[in-house]
Amino acid sequence: MISMSLNMQLWHAHVLELQLESEYLGSFLIKTETLLRKKEYQVGLKLIDDSLDASEYNSMQDYVLATFSPYWRGRILDYYDGVGSKLGEVLDYDTIKEIDDLTSHIVVELKCSYRALQQEGWIVGKGKPDPGKFLKRTTMNAISSFFSERFPKVREPELRSAG
Repeated sequence: MISMSLNMQLWHAHVLELQLESEYLGSFLIKTETLLRKKEYQVGLKLIDDSLDASEYNSMQDYVLATFSPYWRGRILDYYDGVGSKLGEVLDYDTIKEIDDLTSHIVVELKCSYRALQQEGWIVGKGKPDPGKFLKRTTMNAISSFFSERFPKVREPELRSAG
């Protein structure tokens, strides 16, 4: 059985290791949450296809994880419905860090992709214009094909169908 207490201790040690001790972080996905607090990384979220409604998620890191991992989407929605568990209750901290690493890499890739599309003239306009469905789907497919199957999975019979 996973110890939530031990995971909280490891989470705190990881926050200190990343020198984030003065910030309030509400998630086990420390790197991802830290990136998403910065405006320069938020622009990449415009490349996420609108197939999922971000307002249905308690946090942007949950939204990004759910978008790129159908398996974890089911786990997140189960947790929201009161039938699932928090990450810290079902996973060891090394697995949580692996999920955080993958999710934070996705956030970085989204930012870099948005900037590259701007530089190449595919996204034009004042401010930060919406890239349109074609660019969103193309980017999402490219990022998903690389990352989606890399997320670790755990066995739990009550997992909501991912789809």
